[in-house]
Amino acid sequence: MRMASLGIGDTSSGSVEEFAAYLDQFDEKSMKYVKGVRQVMHTQPPETCTSPHVIAKAKLCGDRGIVFELCMACDQLADVAVLAQAAPKTHFVLDHCGGHHQLAVDDPRLPVWKAGIEAVAKCDNVWCKISGLMGAQGGTE
Repeated sequence: MRMASLGIGDTSSGSVEEFAAYLDQFDEKSMKYVKGVRQVMHTQPPETCTSPHVIAKAKLCGDRGIVFELCMACDQLADVAVLAQAAPKTHFVLDHCGGHHQLAVDDPRLPVWKAGIEAVAKCDNVWCKISGLMGAQGGTE
């Protein structure tokens, strides 16, 4: 059985009602196979995912029993912890190990990523997708 996440575009704009209407367009049969929505946040301004309307949309996902999947920049992980704490009934999937692939071995953002991933690790409602680990680092070290 195949399962999928919906690419939802931009949860940073539009109302909660519009987001609910977007989800409503999928009938019960299709929602049997759709398990969540995916939001690319690393293209958004900092702190977007902690805005009230994004938090409300994440809570709506929790209320509907669907996952809220996040693609974040490596220096935005503290915001994921804030979002997860604000929407405790929602299950979150953090893609690409929180943007680890964006970091070179000597990247000055590495301590920020590490602190952020530690904050996220304290959230029981966040799972980290182990993907995209190699990127800017090159090689396998």
